[in-house]
Amino acid sequence: MSRSVPIAILMITGTFLFGQEQTLVRGHVDHGGYGGPGLKLSQITGETAILTGGSGGWIIDHVVFLGGGGYSLVNEIPFGQSAAGEDRYISFDYGGLELGFIVGSDRLIHLTGHTLFGTGVVGYRFHDIDIEDPETASDLIWVLEPTVNLEMNIMKFFRIGAGASYRYVLGVDSGGLTNDDFSGLSAMLILKFGKF
Repeated sequence: MSRSVPIAILMITGTFLFGQEQTLVRGHVDHGGYGGPGLKLSQITGETAILTGGSGGWIIDHVVFLGGGGYSLVNEIPFGQSAAGEDRYISFDYGGLELGFIVGSDRLIHLTGHTLFGTGVVGYRFHDIDIEDPETASDLIWVLEPTVNLEMNIMKFFRIGAGASYRYVLGVDSGGLTNDDFSGLSAMLILKFGKF
């Protein structure tokens, strides 16, 4: 028997023992999910804007997630007066579908990113946040917001993320307001609870 035969047998055996077939879709895929509140610090009409809301979604194989999120302006940004002389404040709410990725989910600190594709409403309200100004029409807007976060694993079921996003807004047509008044950078903090 030549020497090449035992070497060939060892190579074939090693391939079966230690090699793993690579395929586009694995037989077993892990699934998880998360939800939690979020806070954004931004600018609207050149004024400091605080937006609160949250997001949640389905995590596929610790790498990709699909979900949704929404945010509302919670501080008062004045913008003119009503016909009756009452002070008006900007009203801004948006939300939509979020599609994202996770890099190194098991690492203490890792990178995540997602993009929100959604719609929202821009209008005016009075001092009472629940009362919209009946004299002005609200604008239906479109929002595209890519986000990048650094995320820290605090506990097995709890993570904190901090990062930045850029909000692109289209469709603002209320008197004196433009798309640029609502588009811009945001600093973001998010708490996530779930199975990662």
